[in-house]
Amino acid sequence: FFVQNGMIGINATYRLAPEATWPDGAIDVGAALDWARENIVSYGGDPKKIFLLGQSAGAVHVATYVLRKSMHPDNSGPGCAGAMLMSGVYGNSPENAAPNQIAYFGEPTDKYLEMAVLGNVDHGETPIMISTAEYDPLEWEKFSVELLLEIGSKFAWFPRYKQMSGHNHVSQVYSIGSGDNGIGPDIIDFINNTKKSLETFSRLIQWNISFPIMTITNLRLTYHELIHISLRMPISMKKLIKCDTRLHIRYWSGRT
Repeated sequence: FFVQNGMIGINATYRLAPEATWPDGAIDVGAALDWARENIVSYGGDPKKIFLLGQSAGAVHVATYVLRKSMHPDNSGPGCAGAMLMSGVYGNSPENAAPNQIAYFGEPTDKYLEMAVLGNVDHGETPIMISTAEYDPLEWEKFSVELLLEIGSKFAWFPRYKQMSGHNHVSQVYSIGSGDNGIGPDIIDFINNTKKSLETFSRLIQWNISFPIMTITNLRLTYHELIHISLRMPISMKKLIKCDTRLHIRYWSGRT
């Protein structure tokens, strides 16, 4: 599917419980990303434009890696351009832990809350897309909405969100590349728009090198691009940029 859309696709997995315990899944995500960054050029890719996608438990591992600073090498961010999280179980409760959770997180204690994604997000500079399926278990959908709200409340921006109509927890993944356009085109659009914002931000950086203080005039950006440019912009650079009233933001509806 991704190759058909002009991208490079890498399938990766992670060690399984009970041999692997928290946070080994997230560590494995980081290891796979490190390999991709070191080797993707050999396959014609750009190490600065690598996106992570995880579903179910995979989404939890990706979210743990991307959204927790303690997981990042050298405190320099996760090292990916963006992440897509599909129907992850982002909350833990020691009161009703399932056997597979006990195998990975250990015997239920209050530390379950410290190991959950929810309540522990402290990185908000990486573009995120969250999706669920209409027939996901209700509690799991609730976790996704709570994650959306946590990111929004902590960092003043909201990830893109999509609920797949007519799909369950498993069929949503099988639908990608099948001709069912319930989620595939949304993922491609998220990737392409995020890459555009990266390219625009790169140009702004180059302009800033040439001009100590710059004014952006009549620059047309999508709302998505503007948000992610702001996320990646150093505070020192934000102070140098003056946006006048002629700056136009084109919303998704096409209005200016």
